[in-house]
Amino acid sequence: MVNGKQQLWLRPLDALQAQSMPTTEDATYPFWSPDSRYIGFFAQGKLKKIAASGGPAQSLCDAASARGGSWNRQDVILFSQVGNSGQVIQRVSAAGGAAADVFKTKGSFRYPVFLSDGRHFLYTDIQPSETSGINVSSLDGGENRRILPDRSAVVFAPSFPGSRSGRLLFVRETEEPPSVIGRSSSFHG
Repeated sequence: MVNGKQQLWLRPLDALQAQSMPTTEDATYPFWSPDSRYIGFFAQGKLKKIAASGGPAQSLCDAASARGGSWNRQDVILFSQVGNSGQVIQRVSAAGGAAADVFKTKGSFRYPVFLSDGRHFLYTDIQPSETSGINVSSLDGGENRRILPDRSAVVFAPSFPGSRSGRLLFVRETEEPPSVIGRSSSFHG
């Protein structure tokens, strides 16, 4: 917060001091580009991006009430937002332009995150129903199924880097579509 305004801050890993990023006022749900050169975020009813090295933010498309985004290596940005007719997951080029619906429903979708193939993604449906939980879908919207009943945000890491405690969920990506190969479980090292 700067002068009562929420904005993005960036701290290089080799520094102790974080720097505010101008033109990111009211930023929510930030996410990185795959090469870490840009940060995507939502503010003032728009999906925006800003270079991690600084400079002005660029508006990419309208996103009035967004609930998370993800950026793949093909420069497609996926995001969810609440509309007048329910929740929608949309896609747009990282260069900007008109957003296109991947799928729309009366559910409540949040936190989309691309899998490493750049086509499939996970998202959370928080609407109380038989489909609520962590779901998998694809950019063509043809696949859409629940893989876990948990209704929390999901994070995808392409490989397991090692951890001493926490919860794990393994999703096999070699299948079409991806499927769960292990349930989440607590573990201690």
